[in-house]
Amino acid sequence: NAFMGVMLYATAPFMPGDEIRFSTSQEKDIEGTVLDIGLFRTTIKSFQREEYIVPNSLFSSLVLLNVTRRGKEWRIRTDINVRLADAPRVANMLTNYRALLKSDDRVLRSLHRRVFLERVTQEGLVIHISCYVEAVNKDQFFAIQQDLLQKFLETCRNNNVRIATPIRGYMSIPGDDGLDGPLVSKE
Repeated sequence: NAFMGVMLYATAPFMPGDEIRFSTSQEKDIEGTVLDIGLFRTTIKSFQREEYIVPNSLFSSLVLLNVTRRGKEWRIRTDINVRLADAPRVANMLTNYRALLKSDDRVLRSLHRRVFLERVTQEGLVIHISCYVEAVNKDQFFAIQQDLLQKFLETCRNNNVRIATPIRGYMSIPGDDGLDGPLVSKE
């Protein structure tokens, strides 16, 4: 533990204040902020406000992602369902949205910009959107993502394409077996 504590100081894979993500054999997907790095242990506060005290020796065998140092490239990836009835207008809407992404300076040109009809389901036509944007932190990334998704909705509206609503139904089975009556007996 002490040797690994010294190694953590020397190699600095993370510092107090960094957001990190890792898994152990007991806990999966621990994500949080490094509070303190001691000689024998490191303290991490999870986003669920749980405090993890991790022996430093554990870090010698873990794959750890330092989210804070991830760089400025963030991926937007989402699938959106549009109505089956709007199928004749979807191709034009996709072309317009691709042009919008191509002209937006926040979308990285060196990486892919994908907007495609991915599949047809009973709920609608699944539109796949994937691109990378440049942002200095999560807040800026979420703001850019929100803006680009809002522009997707505007492009849909301008092309008379509507977002599909999930299919839900109610089925009543009349009969003498009592299945169409109240759930609780009045007896």
